[in-house]
Amino acid sequence: MHKYLVVLIMFSWFNTKSQSYFYNTLQYGLESTLLGGAVTAGSNDLSMVYYNPAALKYAPDKSIDLALLMPTYSSYNYDAFFGEKSITNSRGFDLNPSLATYKTTINDWNVVFTILQKDTWDNQFNYREERMVESNINIESFSYEHRGDEKWLGLGSSIPLDDKLSIGFSHFWSILSTDYRYSIQSESINQITNRQRRFFAENLDLNYNSTLSMVTKLGLVAELDKSRLGLVITTPRYSPLRSSASVENTELNLNGFDFGLNSLTDFDLQPELQYGWELNVGFTKVLPDSTRLFVNGSFITDVAPYDIVTLTDTNNNEKYIEGGTESVANLSIGISKRMKNNLEFLSSFRTNFTTYNNQSSDPNKQRLHLVDGDRLHLAAGCKFEGRNASIVVGLDWGFSFGRSEEIFNEFPNLDMIRTNSAPYRYNSLTLLLTYEFLLDSVQRNVSRIFEKNNDRQN
Repeated sequence: MHKYLVVLIMFSWFNTKSQSYFYNTLQYGLESTLLGGAVTAGSNDLSMVYYNPAALKYAPDKSIDLALLMPTYSSYNYDAFFGEKSITNSRGFDLNPSLATYKTTINDWNVVFTILQKDTWDNQFNYREERMVESNINIESFSYEHRGDEKWLGLGSSIPLDDKLSIGFSHFWSILSTDYRYSIQSESINQITNRQRRFFAENLDLNYNSTLSMVTKLGLVAELDKSRLGLVITTPRYSPLRSSASVENTELNLNGFDFGLNSLTDFDLQPELQYGWELNVGFTKVLPDSTRLFVNGSFITDVAPYDIVTLTDTNNNEKYIEGGTESVANLSIGISKRMKNNLEFLSSFRTNFTTYNNQSSDPNKQRLHLVDGDRLHLAAGCKFEGRNASIVVGLDWGFSFGRSEEIFNEFPNLDMIRTNSAPYRYNSLTLLLTYEFLLDSVQRNVSRIFEKNNDRQN
């Protein structure tokens, strides 16, 4: 067993290359949050509508799963990347709602409705430094902001083929909104003559959104001896409705007697957003001591470089903002152990390798250079079960590895600012709080209370 896990981890590691975009920041569901999403082979909560719709048969009927507001604290740190004395960091605190799901039965079909927070991100920082170089004052600044969120609305169902085999499907509509901006400025002023020797500035502000893009998941679950296998294929997104974007970009360059100004503004763009196919394979096994082991591997196909938007500047030259992703593999491993009849311990490890490559395939095209890196996650907590409801409480810790120069690789005009080799550190801590209750049980208990009150009055 250990030999195969090492092989899976190495396979995931060497498929990451130099990427910079999150894979799956949030996890969902009653057990899935603490199992790191390693539940493609099935779990007993309604998040299966996202992980594997074929496994919805394991979730109790007429139940509701709610992931309450989850406090998340995150910090990015680039140490002295922009200067020997600079410590560039960004900190944030959020309350992220992640899931609301309901299951019912219609004509012997299990039907689940869900609203989930697919991803949320907010990374921003500013750097400014002044230093004397002989008789000149050199002033450098860099600011960056990337924020946005994505919500999914969907429904799913499972269909049993026989006692040991089920298939399922789920269909989602997504709502995506992103703000992306950065600015670079570098200037040099001679202290003796008080004249500006050099000035360079670039500003890019881009906003794009996509409403009701469509994603479909097809799943399969097979029962084995004390184990289960699961398989899910997720289609690329299809956007039947108009996506929109706006961009403002200005570049000013003054070097001695040379002066250059280039700007463009367009508020009515139709961006093209492309995504790859995703394959998930899961395995669940009950060990001799009744501990359950969950293993999940995922693979997302690459997307060849393509033009997100085409722009025309003030000199009637066409400029392009390019997209494209590399293939990526990820691994999740989780365990659950029953401590008492109503208490279960769950924990997991998962990779969060990213799929976005900073480097452009064409030097004449610009990329969305996202300052984000690969992550690892550890989660642990407990599930408390009552007669009518269950609650999960736990923590998820995410942390990064790598160097800052890898993340800022090929960032446009970064050579105008002095940089150093410095480590990149990311940390996040999320309090997981998920609640499930059975509507039938609650309804029966409420009816009993009214009946007792009526008997007393009579």
